[in-house]
Parts: sequence; C-alpha cells; structure tokens
Amino acid sequence: MADKPIDDLRRKLGAGKPLDILDTLAPEQAQLLSRSLDAAMQRDHRALDQAIEQSLSMVPLLLRPAFKKVLFP
Repeated sequence: MADKPIDDLRRKLGAGKPLDILDTLAPEQAQLLSRSLDAAMQRDHRALDQAIEQSLSMVPLLLRPAFKKVLFP
C-alpha cells in the first residue's frame, strides 16, 4: 500500500502522468514536497489575483463590477 503523503502528491500533480519517481521518496520528503507545492500554488494564485486587480485599475471605478462580472462569470 502506498504512503498517504505520496498519494496526496500524486493527486495534486495529476493522474495519468508517470510519477514512479515519487515511490522513491520517504514519507517526510513527500510531505515536504507537498507543502512546498501548496505554498507555490498559493503564491501563484496571489500573483494572479494581484495582476487581475492591477489590470482592472485601468477601468473606471464605477465600471469595474460590470467588467468583473463579464470577465469572471
């Protein structure tokens, strides 16, 4: 039976990809990699949110809600 941290990593990285290398990781290494992946994804989401807000700053304030509704239904 596979270790839970490795199963979590497989789920996060996507099924169907050749991830045999994960079987060589110790559970502690898999947990560290999983936490690092989560942190990187959170940074990416924050950066994307910031970029969206900056791009909307060019739109007049009163029109921003309408733009958000159209762009992000």
